[in-house]
Amino acid sequence: VQIRRHAYGALVQRAPRRAAEVFVKEIRSDGFAAKDAAEKAAIFIALGKTQTDTALRLFSSYFEQKSGLFQRGKANDQKHLAIRGLAAHGTLSAFKVLKREIQNRSNSKEVMQAAHAAALELREKLASGAKAGAEPTPEGAS
Repeated sequence: VQIRRHAYGALVQRAPRRAAEVFVKEIRSDGFAAKDAAEKAAIFIALGKTQTDTALRLFSSYFEQKSGLFQRGKANDQKHLAIRGLAAHGTLSAFKVLKREIQNRSNSKEVMQAAHAAALELREKLASGAKAGAEPTPEGAS
């Protein structure tokens, strides 16, 4: 997984848009469910680091899916992966998605707490970037 993680990072740096396409294809593949948790997380984080709209749309889509009683665990796992991807995305748009999901009562308590923690981290990152002249600081991440 460590070698793949470096390869994912290299792909993101060389061609972010192409990397996003590759990662989305991998996530949607039949074999993705069989991957271990660390590799799944590495792919979602790498996809987030592409900072593409494609990544943002995919991550948002995980929160819009309806899950049945027997699929709730899988849906929560996917939401946790999406939260990690959004945190890696590191943009104001990603922050807004996290903020929305903190308030979404259809999410489990664990998902809302993970989204809250990620939003707080991202707010700090954006605030330090704003001081250096990057994106403006988002308000109300509590």
